[in-house]
Parts: sequence; structure tokens; C-alpha cells
Amino acid sequence: MKKIVTLLILLFLITVCFASNRLVQIGSTDVTLQIPLYDATNGSLKTGVTIANLDVYYIRVETDEDVTLTGKVDATALANLTADHTENYAYEIGQGYYRFDFNDSLFAAGATTVSVIITDGTGATILPVTIDFQLVDYNPYATVTGIYDIVANPVFQRSAP
Repeated sequence: MKKIVTLLILLFLITVCFASNRLVQIGSTDVTLQIPLYDATNGSLKTGVTIANLDVYYIRVETDEDVTLTGKVDATALANLTADHTENYAYEIGQGYYRFDFNDSLFAAGATTVSVIITDGTGATILPVTIDFQLVDYNPYATVTGIYDIVANPVFQRSAP
């Protein structure tokens, strides 16, 4: 019983840790993330996952509130870590972390949020991972270099009451 409770708490913590939204500018291309995969039996970081066995699902919430769900997309293994961005490909970086290259169409105009779900298509060797993206009109990673940038940048401007 204690193992089950511990596993449920771990699953909850992992879900909470990866449920946060990542900001992505609408129209972004070549979006790549490093994602940890966790062992379904003990919650530790999982190495040696066969990329071809991973199933990826994409969900877009459109601006008119329609929800679109892709069918299952099989991940394909990249040749190496420094390979060019290739949609729906992944690579084991090491220590339980994996590089995932996402489909450019996910971040196209017309949606407010995108969710990516990664599962093991052959069994329960990894815990499912959900990554949520909030699509925004600005570059959330732009740097501000001076007071002029703050005044001129629409992100920092207040709307009139």
C-alpha cells in the first residue's frame, strides 16, 4: 500500500511539474524541447527508451474554441543530437532526457493553446508526459536592452482604461 501511495504522489508531482504552460510565439518554427521521461515502475528518469515506440498526440485549442486532435504520430529517431530540426523526431540526450522536435503546424496562427502528449506505444514503460504551450503574439524570449525598448515594446504598454 505504501508503494502505491508513494507512486501516486510521485505521479501527481510529475504531472504538476510538467503541466505549466510554455510561452511560444504564434508562427514559431523549429520548436525543440528537452523533455525528461520517467520510468513507469519507479518514477526514476528513464534511459534507453526506444524512440520508435513513442506515440505523440497533438491537441490545438483554436481561437474559435474548437479543439483539434491529431491521430497518433510515431516518433522517429534522429541520427544524432546535433541533427537539424526534423518534425516528429526525437533523440536520447542522456540521463533520462530526450530532445523532441515538434511539428511547425502546431504553432501556426489560429490557436490559443497547444498540448503535446507523449506515451509509450508498446506498454507502460514510461509515464505519459504532457507539455502545454500558450501561443502569444510576441516573442517571450526577446531581451530588453534599454528604456526605449520598454516604451516601444507593445508587451509593456498598458491599454487605455
